[in-house]
Amino acid sequence: MDVATATVWLGDHTAKYGGDPERIFLMGHSAGAHLVSLVGTNGTLLERAGGSLEDLRGVISLDTAMYNVPLQMEVAGESQRQAFGEDPAVWRRASPWHYVEAGKGIPPFLVFISDGRAQGPVQPIPFTNRMPAMAALAARDGLFLGRLLLDRLELQHRGVVLLREDVEQVVGALADVADALADVRE
Repeated sequence: MDVATATVWLGDHTAKYGGDPERIFLMGHSAGAHLVSLVGTNGTLLERAGGSLEDLRGVISLDTAMYNVPLQMEVAGESQRQAFGEDPAVWRRASPWHYVEAGKGIPPFLVFISDGRAQGPVQPIPFTNRMPAMAALAARDGLFLGRLLLDRLELQHRGVVLLREDVEQVVGALADVADALADVRE
């Protein structure tokens, strides 16, 4: 998978370009959010590329409905059917949902949900609640991780367009949360 290969390459070369290999985040929007979520939960993809989930500091998913592909395929449109085909086994392998298990080293996730469509929260909230680290944070602080960060960052965007400064602020806040979650990392 290209995303996993690029992630491992980045980890191997980021110091050469002045980056910190201990602060690698994956971020994607829509289909890209699905891909980074899949790489961030399915350790096999990174392992095949020579890395591991431990190489990731966090994952930022901007507005995707494809955490549980079999569930989404019940209401899928033509573009989703073209992307995922008709084979339920393929759907399951393409589902970040099906890779979430305690003890796997899954990094912290920041999940953004669009308020512009009714299906927006149908999959993201159960997906994040499925992660023990997220559930532990919610139980401890009584807050959904994304809501915590959005309140903290005072971002008031109603869509998915973020300015560079906003993205830097989000990544910085997620790094802080990643540090706080170190003891409950999957």
